[in-house]
Amino acid sequence: MTASPIAIGTAPIDGGVLISVAGEVDLLTADELTEALAAAVARHALVVVDLTAVAFLSSSGLAALALAHRAAVAADHVLRLVATCRVTLRPLQITGMADDIAVFATVPDAVAGAAPTDAPTERR
Repeated sequence: MTASPIAIGTAPIDGGVLISVAGEVDLLTADELTEALAAAVARHALVVVDLTAVAFLSSSGLAALALAHRAAVAADHVLRLVATCRVTLRPLQITGMADDIAVFATVPDAVAGAAPTDAPTERR
């Protein structure tokens, strides 16, 4: 049995939960992310998703984030993303998701709800 190309961790934060995602989010792993996000959004008023360790983000991963955002809005909860790497930030920007979901440069900024950056500085 091979290891999953995705790792999803959770940690409590003020007012909610931090979901840390690492590895590849693609067609094979997006369902795992979708389930983790759905559970977190249903239980917590604030969900911060740290994408800084994601090496690949496919359209399936973007769909998982979009579904979580819709569920958060419907529940009157908040979903915030942390993305600084081109691998995750560019797809969010190109699809317009960064206009709908607050994207932050750091986890502390996202937890605090500091003004999201229009375009966090990309790291390659």
